[in-house]
Amino acid sequence: MTYWIGLNSNYSQTPMEAIEKARGDNFLEHIVQQQPVSDGEVVFYLRPINNDQVVVSADYVRKTWRGWKWVTGGGHSGSGISLVKPDMSLGEPLSYQLIITRAEADFRVLFGVILDPDITRVVVKGDRSRIQTPVNMIELRDHLRFYDVVLPYNLEESIELEAFDSQGRSRFTTMIDNQSSGLKNATVLR
Repeated sequence: MTYWIGLNSNYSQTPMEAIEKARGDNFLEHIVQQQPVSDGEVVFYLRPINNDQVVVSADYVRKTWRGWKWVTGGGHSGSGISLVKPDMSLGEPLSYQLIITRAEADFRVLFGVILDPDITRVVVKGDRSRIQTPVNMIELRDHLRFYDVVLPYNLEESIELEAFDSQGRSRFTTMIDNQSSGLKNATVLR
């Protein structure tokens, strides 16, 4: 007797296929990076919208024996980011968004773009643990950098995000509360 085990239509062969199955064809135009997590991957990408602006996005996809399945994700466009005219970018020194995965996963993702060319280092720390974690930074264009950090799943602890210049002076700081939504330039997905 022969058994055939194929991919279920809800699953895909690659993380990108899983995202486009959930979000729509040709949704991923500029992939920044793919970050492995315990049971899958977080795909960070930029998606063009009107007037040369982009949405900074992250989607979490889970790897199973059947294939890849999209779980959750989100993005933000309020940062005024333009890949065509990066020197015309408007807004805060950096943008940020926090994605909290549902209880089925064990991490949170903080990501965004750095628009201030004087910022050379960004760290996050828990308001209780005070453990500093540097972020991953990727140069996209002149004076436009992407950053991300994967943090433990801990809804009891808020996150302090702080950016520094080359002299060690603070250029930006904010607290991101896990329990609330509607934060400026941040969203919490559950």
